[in-house]
Amino acid sequence: MNKKLWIIANDDGLPGVKKDILNIKDFFKSPFGGNWYESEIDEYVNYDKELIINRKRVLKAKHLDYLVIYFSGHGGWQRETNLTVNPKSEKIGESELLYISEKQLNIFDCCRCYSETKMSMDSLVYKIAERFGNTREKYEERIAQANDQQVTLYACKIGEFAHDQEIGAVYTTNLLKAARELNGEEYKLVSLAHDEASNLMDDFNRGKPTKDQQHPDHSYIKFNPNEQLIISVNPYR
Repeated sequence: MNKKLWIIANDDGLPGVKKDILNIKDFFKSPFGGNWYESEIDEYVNYDKELIINRKRVLKAKHLDYLVIYFSGHGGWQRETNLTVNPKSEKIGESELLYISEKQLNIFDCCRCYSETKMSMDSLVYKIAERFGNTREKYEERIAQANDQQVTLYACKIGEFAHDQEIGAVYTTNLLKAARELNGEEYKLVSLAHDEASNLMDDFNRGKPTKDQQHPDHSYIKFNPNEQLIISVNPYR
């Protein structure tokens, strides 16, 4: 399968972003995330907008089978979610990153307010890999089975802030936690992991004033479960 994971990030004033990058890479390279190769992962941290857009055109011309875009950093809302991609405050609208591939998952962990524990599982991951082997083929077969679709996950609703912390962004941390908890199931759907991560945010929101609360949002088609994208694979099955 010809696939790519794009990590776009702006760590200006956000110490947790570096952890988000490590956590996302560790997850997708693990048996849970489908054993992606390092060569399938591209990082654009604090890159110029023009360079990212140019790389997007090149990537689109490759006609990928599957693309995952993850963004962590500052953002805002003005007719759409805007991603601030570098300390120069250059912005890319989410629409500029859609439909690069016919089958695509977008995860935007950033604020959507109106404009103007690092989960270190390395030792567990390697023990699982040694015992149960590589889940890459199984992961790719299930991705290929899914319908063509654009799935977008947002860390917060329009008008809200996405919260950063030293161990990584609150939403990303909870999403990866949910993705790893398969409870005996063979796969975890993106939609289910997002719902579970949203529920985990209840603890974060408890006792906070409304203006400081964070409620994840999403956009995806109501396909049957076997037609939806997955986020993780159970290496025990």
